[in-house]
Amino acid sequence: MSDQRPLCGVLSLTVPCLLGGPHTVPYLVTMLEYCLMSGRDFWDVILCAKSPAQLEKVSEKLFENFEQQPEEEQEYFYAR
Repeated sequence: MSDQRPLCGVLSLTVPCLLGGPHTVPYLVTMLEYCLMSGRDFWDVILCAKSPAQLEKVSEKLFENFEQQPEEEQEYFYAR
């Protein structure tokens, strides 16, 4: 489902801990990005991380993804 602009889409995902699913860094990053964009609680996703080292990798990847966004989007979401 998307809005009037082709830039925004809605994605429904299930928290990996609930299904015993993958606890990989890319999946956790995707889940956290979804939580940040949708306003959903992120604690369930954080608890799925296997170790503090994995959380560190997730935070680094989130930062890399943020830095790849255009300047205008960075400013908008930084202030949000």
